[in-house]
Amino acid sequence: MAEKILLVDDNPAHRDLYGGQLSEAGYRVHKIATGGGALRAIERGERPDAVILGINLDDAAGIDTLGEIVAKRPEVPVVLHSAHPSLKDDFRVWGACAIISKSSEKDRLCGCVREVLGRRRVRAIPRRAVENVG
Repeated sequence: MAEKILLVDDNPAHRDLYGGQLSEAGYRVHKIATGGGALRAIERGERPDAVILGINLDDAAGIDTLGEIVAKRPEVPVVLHSAHPSLKDDFRVWGACAIISKSSEKDRLCGCVREVLGRRRVRAIPRRAVENVG
């Protein structure tokens, strides 16, 4: 089954562009416009494999939403997707597993998601399996 991505962005054009790119790459995408909507989806039991989170949301700051997602579902990797490159200097973003600048180049976002999900799969390997290697 395809991995599920929760895409949170207040701009409908961005949701369509990035959602389409992720769908073409084989992911199931749930597009949400607000931070509150993302939190409600998670509280209702939605289990995304990763979250792509915009920073400037209509109802909340993406950084605040990041903190709440990490508190509720620490195992879910969150990628901050922003047009603000200075974000990486803000300690509040340290809960994100990646920060990527918005771009129309689909390889950038899809490559980042692939890498983040790959790291998640590696972390899920049982400790004994790792200890018995080599």
